[in-house]
Amino acid sequence: MKLAIMLEERRGRANDSEKRSQWQAHQDLERGNAVRVYSGDKFVLKE
Repeated sequence: MKLAIMLEERRGRANDSEKRSQWQAHQDLERGNAVRVYSGDKFVLKE
């Protein structure tokens, strides 16, 4: 009984760690340096 509880807790911690790792990878994306920039209501490409 205790073993099952311990294994479930460990599985939960591993899952939380994986989610945290995936979120960190998402946050580490390089932002900026846009290739194309659009503006206005008509979504016109800015030069």
